[in-house]
Amino acid sequence: MSTEPLTLSSPPALLIVDMQNTFCHPNGVFVKAGIQVPPSTMTRVTHQINALRTAFHTHNFPVIFVGYAFNEDYSNSGLIWEIPGGEQMKANKILVRGSWDAGIIDELKPDEGKGEVVLEKYRNSAFAAGTKLEEVLRSKGVQQVVVCGCATNVCVESTVRDAAGRDWRCMTVDDACAALTTEAHDASLKNLQWQGGVCDTAQVEEALNRISA
Repeated sequence: MSTEPLTLSSPPALLIVDMQNTFCHPNGVFVKAGIQVPPSTMTRVTHQINALRTAFHTHNFPVIFVGYAFNEDYSNSGLIWEIPGGEQMKANKILVRGSWDAGIIDELKPDEGKGEVVLEKYRNSAFAAGTKLEEVLRSKGVQQVVVCGCATNVCVESTVRDAAGRDWRCMTVDDACAALTTEAHDASLKNLQWQGGVCDTAQVEEALNRISA
């Protein structure tokens, strides 16, 4: 992570990936299956994401949540559940559209009154298989995406790579992302250094202040 002052292209958008009950709450289907980000890490990341939301709202820049939302019969899920335990998770109705399991955690409840947008996705990348993210970003004139959420090495990295491939400048926020292990998180960030760069929350806050100065 660079110690140089961070510069963001204006307008940037904050993209919050998969902060859903299934991954982040003790009663989520994914967590109950024993696949869990350490709770202390999740608490820290949630705090940092809220700090980023506040900073983006202060400067009137877009905040966008993306999360999985599957049909009840999983007809829109493709091959994504071909993972260990995937069939059992489907039997437990993981991430069905409109369910509590698919909802954003209460600590990050989207605020439509502040213009926050919530979009569905159906694959690891928030750009894949018919999502509306690209359309929304272009309609808002977004020049750069600042990405946070979980898991760093799965949906965050997939989303950043696809954003970069569509010619958006990208920045991944280290202390506002989480993975199942520190090793997986750190390895992903090494890759993401080559996909726009990696920074921390404080650097984003300072960069936003400079945009508006």
